[in-house]
Amino acid sequence: MPNVVTTDNFLAGYPEGYDSAAPPHDNTLEAAMAHCRTIETGGVTFQYGRYEVRQGNYLRPQKDNPELSSWVLIGE
Repeated sequence: MPNVVTTDNFLAGYPEGYDSAAPPHDNTLEAAMAHCRTIETGGVTFQYGRYEVRQGNYLRPQKDNPELSSWVLIGE
């Protein structure tokens, strides 16, 4: 499961048709990462108390929200 976690940056952008308010996976990192692999996206971002699948191709810097983290898939 090659991935990296970052708290100083985040993945922006959702996959087409993805509803972050009603995601098609359980609200766990494991479920979000499994869905991410299924639809081949960039990774998962945790914010607003939810694990959200993200489509982003690059990380955006952030310093203001200590509760925001991203897990980026690498080499899959």
